[in-house]
Parts: sequence; C-alpha cells; structure tokens
Amino acid sequence: MIADAVTAVFALWLSYWFLEQVFITEAVEKLWWLLPVSSLTTVGVFYYFGLYRTILRFAGSRFFIQVIICSLIVSGLVASMALASVYGEQLGFPRRVFVLFAIILSVGSACTRLFARWYFEKRLSKNWVPAVIYGAGSGGHQLFSALRYGGHYAPVAFIDDDPANQGKLIHGIQVFPIEKLESLISTKKVQIGRAHV
Repeated sequence: MIADAVTAVFALWLSYWFLEQVFITEAVEKLWWLLPVSSLTTVGVFYYFGLYRTILRFAGSRFFIQVIICSLIVSGLVASMALASVYGEQLGFPRRVFVLFAIILSVGSACTRLFARWYFEKRLSKNWVPAVIYGAGSGGHQLFSALRYGGHYAPVAFIDDDPANQGKLIHGIQVFPIEKLESLISTKKVQIGRAHV
C-alpha cells in the first residue's frame, strides 16, 4: 500500500513535469492537495478491486490488466476532483496530465509488483534444488508450474525428443535434446531430475 501511495504521488508529479517541464507553477501551488488525494484514491481503488488480496507469486496477465483498469479509474477520479475544484475557471495545466498519470501509475504499480515478486522468488530460490523436466508438451508445462510454485525445485531446463521443440524457450527456460542431459546435469548442478511421460 505504501509503495502504491508513493507511486501515485510520483506519477502525478512526473506526468505534470513531462508536459510542462517545470516542477512548481501557480497551478501546482493551487492544486497541491491533489498529490495526497491521488495517494489515498489509489490505495482506496486498489483495495476495493482486490489488488491487495492477490498473491504476487501467482499473479498473471489478468492481474496486471486489472492494475491498468484501476489506474484508469484512479486517474478519472483525480481528474474529476481537480476539474470540480476549479469549476468555471481555467485549470492551469493541460488535461493530458491525467492521461499520462494513468499510464505512469499503471507502469509504476506493475513494476513495483514485478520487482517484489522477483525479489521474493530470488530470496526463496537459494534453497531450491535444480531440476530438469523431460517433456516440453502440456504435461511439461503443468509440471513446470507445480515445481516452480511448490517451493522445493527450480526447473532449469526442458528435455524433449521432438526436434520442433528443441531450442525453444518455455517460461524462459530452454528446451534441449536428450543428448544434452549429461552436460546439463554437470553444468546446471542438477541433483534431481524429474521425468514426465
């Protein structure tokens, strides 16, 4: 929540700076209250839509699409408050600031979550045992997920007999021919190999 609050303030300030190329103007001094409001609105909308209930380890593309949608909602609410506060007057800066705010908030919020996921996976993976998965088909994909999220094994390579699969990357892991198994065991320090038929 704190990361999102800080990201919201930074995103609003940065979106203004991108368009105006200055940090403080008369309009900013007049609408300074939008910075804390953007933080509170971001945390409130993200909480309402359940972004804080998702376990980062299992977050997929649907979760990140939800981050983008929530960022658009936050931007719309903040823009509405800003425009309502100066009703009948000139806003003092381009309204495109709020479009840019939504983009920067989406990217910032997604990046903080990706960084947190990377950090915790890296920290946990120190004790994982390297494993090679035999089979790059649908069963191999399922086994990859089970091993990766199981917390004990770290898949480091796929082995497959099909030449069409060899050389491809699956989940960022390369598929090798069976002839490379011995060299993989020595170079990747594989202690346990999992077979899947």
